[in-house]
Amino acid sequence: MKNTIKLAGFILIGLMLTSCGETSASSASSSAASSVSSISSVSDEEKYMAYLKNQDKFYVIGSDITIKKGGETYYYESLRKAIYVGSGDNAGTIVLHVNGSRTQIADLSLNTSATNETINYYKIPGATYTINESGTFTMTEETNDNLVPFTVDYDFGSSAVASVAIANHYASLKATVSSDKLNAFIGDDSLSGVSDFAYTATMQQIGGLLTGLNIAYTKNGYSVSQVYTYSIVNSSISLPVAS
Repeated sequence: MKNTIKLAGFILIGLMLTSCGETSASSASSSAASSVSSISSVSDEEKYMAYLKNQDKFYVIGSDITIKKGGETYYYESLRKAIYVGSGDNAGTIVLHVNGSRTQIADLSLNTSATNETINYYKIPGATYTINESGTFTMTEETNDNLVPFTVDYDFGSSAVASVAIANHYASLKATVSSDKLNAFIGDDSLSGVSDFAYTATMQQIGGLLTGLNIAYTKNGYSVSQVYTYSIVNSSISLPVAS
């Protein structure tokens, strides 16, 4: 089973909103060329889109999701998910660690206080470790099957590339997705009614490894920003001591 990098983000956001390339420019010097971005040719657009369609697996993802309306922040979420290899007494065990926070305002039209949630838990195939109010962890025995590397399962072929720019050994591919292809791009209909969906994918210039994805759109008067970072580093970690 795949562990997709959507983080259930589009479905969650949809529910909330409903209910409320290589450079082609010449330069006088190599130092100047390395610091100046240039819009690349169509061939570079095709090359980096091909890279984007063929990403493999990632072991660490970060996400920052912001929803605003009228200049006010309605929802903010910052999460880091990582797949590790256990060390010490759990050497060789697959470990998922998720930590971060969420802040949500119930209704911008009301003077309601924001709700804040701290997220910090570990999962291994046979147990989950969750943090409590005292700052210690509690272990619960349970079956966790989906502890696998993350994949990016968007249908990038449904998008229209606007440009590719090269700078500092990275390529930035800017693209849009039309409203009639948005369901295909995401894989569900949670963003029906959105007509200004755009994203920028950042990849390594050589090899095209994805390092970041910035998504932006509006729906029902809310502006949404989703910023993701990716890493293929698979390191080790020790599990917390459960009380």
